[in-house]
Amino acid sequence: MGWEFPSIAWTVVDDVKRKFVEGFLIFGSDDHVVYCLRAFDGRPVWSVETGFKVRSIPFGLGHRVYVTSMDKRIYCIELKDGRVKWRRRVYGPVLGSPVSDGKNVFFGDVAGNLYCFDARLGRKRWSLKIQGSIAATPTVSGEKILIGACDYTLYAIDKEKGKILWEFKSDGEILGMARVDGEKVYFASMDGNIYCLDEKDGNLIWKCDLEAPIEGSMTVHKGNVYAVNVEGFLYSINELGEVTWRKELGYESLSKPFVEKGVVYIGCRDFYVYAYDAKKGRLVWRVKLGGEVNSTPCVFGGKVYIGCDDGNFYCIKDGEVCWKFETYGSIRSGAFLYCYLVDESVGQHVKYVRHGLSWVSGEIFGFKFK
Repeated sequence: MGWEFPSIAWTVVDDVKRKFVEGFLIFGSDDHVVYCLRAFDGRPVWSVETGFKVRSIPFGLGHRVYVTSMDKRIYCIELKDGRVKWRRRVYGPVLGSPVSDGKNVFFGDVAGNLYCFDARLGRKRWSLKIQGSIAATPTVSGEKILIGACDYTLYAIDKEKGKILWEFKSDGEILGMARVDGEKVYFASMDGNIYCLDEKDGNLIWKCDLEAPIEGSMTVHKGNVYAVNVEGFLYSINELGEVTWRKELGYESLSKPFVEKGVVYIGCRDFYVYAYDAKKGRLVWRVKLGGEVNSTPCVFGGKVYIGCDDGNFYCIKDGEVCWKFETYGSIRSGAFLYCYLVDESVGQHVKYVRHGLSWVSGEIFGFKFK
């Protein structure tokens, strides 16, 4: 190949004027494989075979990518060449995605266990058994881990000791990831409500009824919540818990909405990917793919990267397909995107900036390397 992954010296950088150079997309498929593609043209870089379907969104930390599989394992993979550094087996299949606080990796399994592993060596630090199955992805919030379960409960857990700090009972299974915005925690329940809690103690601030169960995750952006219920309605909810708009999609969606530059992107089971104006709910564009779209979109540089049940991973810009990459199984895993960007603010002394965009958490991590 004519390019290599650069070596990285880690320092956090502020947002600068940048030029996109290259990006690498990591995602899983129901064909049991984790793929790494070039974001520019969809060319494959490497692939790693697991023992069963990969429904989780990979999480990148340094030179490594962490991904869970329904084969009851977590994998630590070298970003540059796809070499597996370590893998660990747990008690049950894993549907949710791994997350990290920078030194540990957290995830749950359907047997109801929440795990904490050392990110570098893969040593298990602790595990916690709760009453219900875990299909959701954990959230790291300061010294807490927040995780919803099928026993209708959202748990706040001490991330160092693995002890329950507080819990909040809803009236339905919690299948999606909780989101933290400031001092508030938001989550969706199969009882049809979006809940807003105090992050410190789990006390209820408000709840908003969306009139039907909410199976997927919701997104919080600038104080607004975006969520889809099983009847196929996309909602926008303000910080007071009031519905500001709702739009009927063609069908139910398991895709988690993603908001970028005032646009809400979401996939749907009617084969379409939709883009809506986040403020007013106006349809910006939609594009029909070759199957149900149940994965979470990854958006960067005006392009939407998303998997489809037809086995293809797509790159879309302004409602048009730029390229697609074929796998041998449905793709319900969202992608983790590593971007290499040029800092143009330093004149002739060009530096590179590495951005890992985690669509598990919706956060952007910026790192400078030389």
